[in-house]
Order: sequence, then C-alpha cells, then structure tokens
Amino acid sequence: MQAPANAGPCLKRYLLLLIHTYMNKHKYIELIEYALENPRFSVVQACEATGLSDSEFRFVRREIFVLHLEQDSADLHVREVQEWKLHPQAYFNYLQFCEFKHSLEESARAQENARRAHWTAIAAITTNVIESNVTR
Repeated sequence: MQAPANAGPCLKRYLLLLIHTYMNKHKYIELIEYALENPRFSVVQACEATGLSDSEFRFVRREIFVLHLEQDSADLHVREVQEWKLHPQAYFNYLQFCEFKHSLEESARAQENARRAHWTAIAAITTNVIESNVTR
C-alpha cells in the first residue's frame, strides 16, 4: 500500500504507521517469533503467548510448522510440550516481513529527514535574503 504522490506528508506518515501497527500485532507473526524463541512448547502455551485460539492454531500449524505424525493428528494433546520446527517457507516469509518492516521504518526516517532539510533550506534562503537586504 502506497500513498498517492500528491498526498501530504501527514497522510503518508499515517499510512506507514497504520501498516507498521497492523503488521506488528498479527498473531501469526507472533506465533513464528514465539517458536523462534521457544522451540519446545505446548499448544496452550503458544495460544496464551500469542492470543491465538486453539482453532486458529490448528488452522495455521501446517503452514508454519513441519509436523510429525503426532502433531498432525486430529487428537493433538494441547497441553503436551513438544518440539515444533518452523517450516522453511514460514521462516523465509518471516525474514521478508522483517525486511519490509525495516524498510518502512527507514522510509519514515528518510521522509522526516527530508522535511527537516526542506525547512533548513528555507531558513537558509530567508537568512541570506535578509542579510543581502541589510548589507545594501
């Protein structure tokens, strides 16, 4: 999502903030981060830490984790602590997310620096005009 070229800096900053906030709070991202920090956990622990419901966890587990037979069964023991291995595609998608998030943050910083440079240039031009009128 990108703001139109003629959009004001406030709108662009708002859109960056909106994207940044939404992506930081997504439960699937939190689950991947939780699994990276804690390779051994129960479904209940993961759900409590990330805010996922049991049904949400069951829905995404095949996409996020490489499952062994017990983890893929319908009668998964939700309180049993097991080792969960991230699916390589989920890991690489997470890395892409991190890069995208970083680029949004850098873009916001660059826009702020550009705004400061713009006002500094205006101040320098104004000072130069005033000095040239005073020296005449």
